[in-house]
Amino acid sequence: MKIIPLYKIVELNSENIDNYDLFCSKDKTNQGYINKVKWLKECFKEGLRYKLLMIQNEENDYESGGFVEYIPGESVWRGMHAPGWMVIHCILVNNKYHNLEFGSKLLEECYKDSEGTNGVVTLTSIEGGWEPTNSLFVKQGFQKVDEYPPFELWAKKFVDDAPLPKFRVQKMTSDEKKLKLYGIKTFQCPYDDHISKLLEEIAKENNFDLKIKELTNSKSVQENNYHPYATFCIFTEGEFLTRMAYYKEDILKPLTKLNQKFQGE
Repeated sequence: MKIIPLYKIVELNSENIDNYDLFCSKDKTNQGYINKVKWLKECFKEGLRYKLLMIQNEENDYESGGFVEYIPGESVWRGMHAPGWMVIHCILVNNKYHNLEFGSKLLEECYKDSEGTNGVVTLTSIEGGWEPTNSLFVKQGFQKVDEYPPFELWAKKFVDDAPLPKFRVQKMTSDEKKLKLYGIKTFQCPYDDHISKLLEEIAKENNFDLKIKELTNSKSVQENNYHPYATFCIFTEGEFLTRMAYYKEDILKPLTKLNQKFQGE
């Protein structure tokens, strides 16, 4: 039987956010971290909630072990249509604390703040990675309501006959389809600056044309986005390449594979 360590869930807000570190990034001097904190402070005004899971470690100190971030569907920063719903942007728990029901405890926080809505909706990926798989949500009674492979949209209904949320993806312009590297980003993730620099280095080293477009508000993300996962997506000549790349190889490998496919056609 696994022993569940002592924990507490802290809600971050504009007054206390500087007293904590964000779970997925610890370097407060990094520009991406600074961008994220500024973004959070603005989104708090639109009803965004950020709950940090603090777990007691072996030194009897509390450390961040996970978090959940969610926002009313009217202000969601994803390529979807979900008015009346509460949408989870991110939910993560450190691997060493898996299978201790912490994911469920974070979801319970979301449920409490979602009273009076149609329910809770979240984006998952069958590939995992930066996004969760659907396993936790299936256990919690969520149902799949839309898909955009490898992404799926899962909803837990509070109102049986409520209109279902759905993905919303737009087509690129002809000029955008000509670009060898095209990034769509927001400041929702603290790694946006890191990924931008990766793209700039790759473009310079390979003499690729590059454009990085920043979506500056939730409406632009919902209505003018080319992929459901709007945080940082990378395209090449109109084709989706990858998302949330951390290493150069994360971009170059799928780019090489796609180029080989085009040459073989």
